[in-house]
Amino acid sequence: MTYKDFTAGDIFTADDADLLMRQGLIVVADQAARDAIIAPTEGMRVYRLDTHAVDIHGQYEWETGAGVVCALDSGMTGGAVFAYRRDGLILVEGYVSGTFVANVTTNVCNVPATHRPRDTRGHPTAWSNGELGWGWVHSGGNVAVRKPTAGAGNCYVQAVYID
Repeated sequence: MTYKDFTAGDIFTADDADLLMRQGLIVVADQAARDAIIAPTEGMRVYRLDTHAVDIHGQYEWETGAGVVCALDSGMTGGAVFAYRRDGLILVEGYVSGTFVANVTTNVCNVPATHRPRDTRGHPTAWSNGELGWGWVHSGGNVAVRKPTAGAGNCYVQAVYID
C-alpha cells in the first residue's frame, strides 16, 4: 500500500483522495450504521464503536469482529494499529508516531491475545521520511520496530502470518 507524506503547499489531487479513501477506516456507531453503507466493496474496513472491533467486508458479506485494536505503548504519540483475521491469515497493520533512537528496537504496540502469532515474525517497516526499517511481531504480543536514524517519525507497520 502506498504512503504519501504531504508538505506545505502540496496540491491534494483526486488520486490523493482515492488513495486516502482506500486506506481509510470508517467509524460507525453500531451494526445498523455499518449495514446502511450502500454497496460496500471487498476489503472495506469499518470500526464499530459498540464492539470496539473492526468488521471487514468479504466478497459477499461482512466478517464481524474480524479486527481488533492494538494498544499503543507508552511513548507513542499517535497512530492506530489493528489486527485482522481473514482467510486463515492474521494481518497486523497501521501507523505509529513517536521519537526513536537509531537502530534500537522499540515496542510500539501490543496485539491482543486472540490475534497473536505462535512465534516471532519479522516484517518490513516504511517511515514517513522514506527510510525502510524492520520490525517484529512477538508471540507475546509486542510489535517492535527499528528506525535507521534517530528522531521523530511516523512508521507504517504491516505483518501477515498464518492463523
